Amino acid sequence: MRVHRVGLTVLMATIFVGSVLFASTAGATDNSSLGTASAKPVNGGNLVVEVNATWLSLDPDSPRGITIPLPVFQTLFTQESNNAITSDLALSYKFTNAGLTFVMTLRKGVSYQDGTPFNAQSAVFDLQRSFAAGTDCDGYVNGAVSNVVATGPYTVALTLTRRDAALPYVLANQYCGYMMSPTSVSTYGATVALHPVGTGPFVYASGVAGNTAILNRWSGYWGPKAHLASVTIEATPVEASEWTNLQSGQADVWSVADGVTYASQSKAAGFNVVRTAAASNNYLEISTTTAPFNNILARKAVIEAINVKTILKNVFQSEVTPVAGGPLPPAMLGFQKVVPGAVSYNPAGAEKLVQELGGSLTFTLAYMSGSSLLALLVTVEQQMLNAIPGMHVTLLPQTSAIFLQQEFTHSYQLQQTIGGSTNGDPDLLFATRFFSTAPDNEFGLMNSTVDKYIIQGEAIYNTAARAKIYQKLNDYLATKILCQDQIGSNPEFYISLKSVHNYTPNPYGWFDWSSVWMS
Repeated sequence: MRVHRVGLTVLMATIFVGSVLFASTAGATDNSSLGTASAKPVNGGNLVVEVNATWLSLDPDSPRGITIPLPVFQTLFTQESNNAITSDLALSYKFTNAGLTFVMTLRKGVSYQDGTPFNAQSAVFDLQRSFAAGTDCDGYVNGAVSNVVATGPYTVALTLTRRDAALPYVLANQYCGYMMSPTSVSTYGATVALHPVGTGPFVYASGVAGNTAILNRWSGYWGPKAHLASVTIEATPVEASEWTNLQSGQADVWSVADGVTYASQSKAAGFNVVRTAAASNNYLEISTTTAPFNNILARKAVIEAINVKTILKNVFQSEVTPVAGGPLPPAMLGFQKVVPGAVSYNPAGAEKLVQELGGSLTFTLAYMSGSSLLALLVTVEQQMLNAIPGMHVTLLPQTSAIFLQQEFTHSYQLQQTIGGSTNGDPDLLFATRFFSTAPDNEFGLMNSTVDKYIIQGEAIYNTAARAKIYQKLNDYLATKILCQDQIGSNPEFYISLKSVHNYTPNPYGWFDWSSVWMS
């Protein structure tokens, strides 16, 4: 399950071979004001933010790293809601050497929160660490970067093994673009995950691993100083408890809330409710290597047994945007072009397939516990699947740690998951989840045709031309592979007290933390 979750159609920003310059921004996002208007923001106050799941690490370069909003760090680039890439710690980039070299110019006058200068040498250290085998970033890069060197005090060059037009989006991703103090890594060694040191507007003060992070405003931040004096991030995996904490005033914000269940009563209770474009997708994840789903007929039977329209109406109350067949198509954010020949609801066909498989199809459906909405979803799916004669499914609630372990080792049969990409570039979905050599290949899929389409897409800088390649890939996955069945794209909800202002993310979950304030 991915926690950074990307619905609405947004086209990718066209990437040109050559130099790209940006206006100076500090993590620019949508800064729409929330709550009661005020002529002047108030400085001070502690913002308590509830999140849905524990985090495994606060080191961006550790496996399964940061999965919460953490303004201790900044990325090299920022991706806007229209998919444009703008500057953050890097001011510009260009592809040279026929696309096999990627050169960045970095921002001057920046330091890490421990006083270490941010420059080309520190960026090289961070990137080499990010690209190492076993990190989250390793899954996004997929071997495309062979070397990283400083070519000047504030210029860095990446040598590529193949052209990869998605690289700016990769470096706008928190798993690859966050810059961690080399001094902190050297000082704390194996415990650095408990000592995150970045260049952002807040500095990590203390916390309980996976449960609480207390952040204080950093006076040395190079950009606009934050209004908030501090931010406390708390993990409450049971969503009903998050709602209780918000009602009692123990929390100020519920980040990525269950808006389907709680939005109406939140509005009635006088809370701010922000609904952003969909940033994640509900899908059935079907193993291609584990029996019985190493047989494509079994995968097809499951997809034909699920009535997506009924789920969208009765479970998600029409809040979720339907996806018109197949894995998430080009440009992310709920692109809905119909895939000709995509498998869809057909109970008679599912029954026939079960008979072809010997009259019985028995398996488990795993999901993360803690969400009443997710529990309802899998219960409805179980009823639909068991309604097919000969099909028998058992629900398997799991902790997030066990769920993720089974996902990444392909030791599951069927999983109901919520995933997406923190970026809108299709490379960051297709390459990480379907490429044979991808560390995060979620389906155990090894298919040369899929690999061919991915490599072709990576090499094309023109957006429209890339979209055509990725549409072919999507069509192929939806008609020939059948390892994923989209239920639909979720909106993201953020519920907060009226005293909280400007807590408004863009569709990729990024905030301008310096602008958030409390009255």
